[in-house]
Amino acid sequence: NCESVSLPNVKTVGESAFYLSNCESVSLPNVKTVGESAFYLSNCESVSLPNVKTVGESAFYLSNCESVSLPNVKTVGESAFEKSSLISADLPKAETIGANAFYGNENLKTLSIPLVTQLPDYALAETSSLESLDMKNVVSAGDFGRCGLETLVLGEKFLSGVFDYFPNLRTIYSYNPVAPTDVDFGFIYPFGDTPYEEVTVYVPKGSFTSYYLTNAWGRVKEIIEMDDGAVSELANEEVKVYSENGKVMIDGCGDARIEVYGVSGQLVFSGTDTAISVPARGIYIVRVAGQAFKVAL
Repeated sequence: NCESVSLPNVKTVGESAFYLSNCESVSLPNVKTVGESAFYLSNCESVSLPNVKTVGESAFYLSNCESVSLPNVKTVGESAFEKSSLISADLPKAETIGANAFYGNENLKTLSIPLVTQLPDYALAETSSLESLDMKNVVSAGDFGRCGLETLVLGEKFLSGVFDYFPNLRTIYSYNPVAPTDVDFGFIYPFGDTPYEEVTVYVPKGSFTSYYLTNAWGRVKEIIEMDDGAVSELANEEVKVYSENGKVMIDGCGDARIEVYGVSGQLVFSGTDTAISVPARGIYIVRVAGQAFKVAL
């Protein structure tokens, strides 16, 4: 047993290298490849791998690792983090995610994969705590499986996906001006538990007809075209959302919980403040007590 391990000269972590390890933290600053099952059943809570390019198959399978630094990883292997204790993951350079990569991550709250274009089957299945997912460049998503997202953001190139086990889903922002037809929310094949009749879909201006006349989208609760103006109030007229001095401002919400998302779906604020600083200028989605608004800074 040990509290921490630092191996600055190691370039490769081999198969099952930290299997059943009880080290609390591991620093591997120069490792480029993490082998199969490298941290399988490991009790390491924090692993720093800043230069890793490839995470092997089942590398963190069933590990207790809550935090992993992977700023340069390009490939995440099949089942790499399956059933791990990961809470958040930022993979800004990842291009490939394997099947079941994050399957069963019950504690996973945020995931950023901005360069990934293909999500294989069950890559994010059984992620009941997931609050934010950056998938703005995803073109195709296989069978998602059960997922806890309340808001789904689909980029302008998105074409296909299966979202039939999203029990909390209430809002979708789809930025493709032509409705993707190869999409299933649970009514094309009569199973699943996505409440599509309670889902509101926001689409680009001028594309209402494209979505409304498509079987995959025509049965949702409501389809609303997004205004490209500075402020578009998409819900309750008693709540006012606007920008002022570089902040998102909310009036008339009382003590309601507020969530602010970037257009990629990444959660940037959660709380009760009504004057909110955001990371950069752009368009943000504001949720107030389950209602959605759009504001541009």
